Amino acid sequence: MVYVDLNDLGLASYNELIRLKFLEDKEKDLLTHGEKKKINDKIYEKLGDTFLKDTLQYENGQISHIEFKFTEITGFTYMILIFALAYINDMDLNEYFNLKILEK
Repeated sequence: MVYVDLNDLGLASYNELIRLKFLEDKEKDLLTHGEKKKINDKIYEKLGDTFLKDTLQYENGQISHIEFKFTEITGFTYMILIFALAYINDMDLNEYFNLKILEK
């Protein structure tokens, strides 16, 4: 059996958001409760903005209709944001998904 630590996805996502300058470059262990709350708020806001951008369709500056289109970029954006959120909040992704990868 091969062990895969899914929490590495959270760390990688957190580091990617730092690389993109979306988050301040600071180790998770050094974050205060208030800083973690601000990061949560910022990630939730970005999730909402991404959802609205892909849901509301505009014509001439006005909302013309609602249509959810899920693109590859949207999927990766959601994934990175949600994994980073899990990392910041100490969610154990291994326990949550309970995946076992077997080697043949």
